[in-house]
Amino acid sequence: PHYRKMALFGSEYWTYSLPRRVGIPMAEELTTNLQPLLATEAHRIGMIDEIVGSDAADLNAQLHARCLHLQADSRDLLRQKRAATPSLWATLEEHRHQELLRMRRCFHDNEYHERRRKFVYH
Repeated sequence: PHYRKMALFGSEYWTYSLPRRVGIPMAEELTTNLQPLLATEAHRIGMIDEIVGSDAADLNAQLHARCLHLQADSRDLLRQKRAATPSLWATLEEHRHQELLRMRRCFHDNEYHERRRKFVYH
């Protein structure tokens, strides 16, 4: 969403996932206002599933074990997600296609290049 400041449309599937997670009005507010968001607020509005750790030290203490767990179970987790949501993958592919088309148009837009230049050189 912060790409909007440069007139660029980013592609990270947020056009699909964010409204589903937080609702359309909140997604529009987040992507229009572009304000920082605390983890506690992101959790409260449903943007994230959980907050890991109560502070940076706690997060760092838990991170390695969580990554090892995800790595060990990743194939099973993906298999379960694909089985539970077969239409999701086709939907995501369509969103990816649409987002990339929109991004291509940005690269041919003078406004994007002017904002990019100002961002890089000022």
